[in-house]
Amino acid sequence: MTASLPSWRAPGRSACRRADSERARPAPPVHGRAITPLKAALAYARWGWPVMVGAATPGCYAAGLDSISGVLEPTTHLERIHQWWKKWPEAGIVTPVGEVFEAITLPIRVGERVLEALTERGAWLGPVMSDDGTISLLIESGQTGAWADSVDASRAELVHTGPGQLIVLPSGGTGENDHTRWVVPPTDANVTRLPRFQELSPILLNVHRAQQRKRWLR
Repeated sequence: MTASLPSWRAPGRSACRRADSERARPAPPVHGRAITPLKAALAYARWGWPVMVGAATPGCYAAGLDSISGVLEPTTHLERIHQWWKKWPEAGIVTPVGEVFEAITLPIRVGERVLEALTERGAWLGPVMSDDGTISLLIESGQTGAWADSVDASRAELVHTGPGQLIVLPSGGTGENDHTRWVVPPTDANVTRLPRFQELSPILLNVHRAQQRKRWLR
C-alpha cells in the first residue's frame, strides 16, 4: 500500500484557473477525514523531508515565524512535530531546500503549459505544487550546476530554489494564509525518484521561449 497526499487539482489549464475558488474550500478528505497541517507535516517527515512550523506567504520560497516565538530547527522527529502543531495547529509547514529536493518555479501560465507538454510526452514528474501565481516542480537535489549551465540571468521568470533557502509546503489547512496546494501530490513513488533538471529542461526552456516570443510579437 502506497501513501500519498491528495491533489487539490489535476494538471492542466482549467484546473489551474480554479485555484482561487478552491483555496476557500475545506481541505480534501482522506478516508473520510480532512487533511490537517499536522497530518501533512507528519507525512512529509515520514518521507524524510525535515519540517518546521512557519507562516505561509504567497510564493513558495519565503517563510517566517510571525507570532510563533523561539528558534526552531527543521526535523523529521515525529514527536517534536506533534508538539509543534499541537501548540500551533494552524501553522504553515516550512522545509529547507537542498538536502532532499530542489525546486523550479515558473509563472502559472508557463507552468500550465510545461505540465501539459511533460504529460503529453510521458515524462516522469515529481511532486508539483502551486500558489496564487506560480507553479513549482520539485527536482532531485544537487542541480545548481545544471541550472547555471542551462539558464541565464535574462530568464528571470524561471526561479531555481536551492540549498540554503526555505520553501513553504501545502498544509491542507483552510486558513486565509494557506496559499500553496498540490497539483501533483507526493507519493511513495515520486518522492523517491525525483526528476533531474536535465530531464525537464528541454521542454521547460522551449515552452518558456515560446511564451516570450508571443509577448514580443504582440
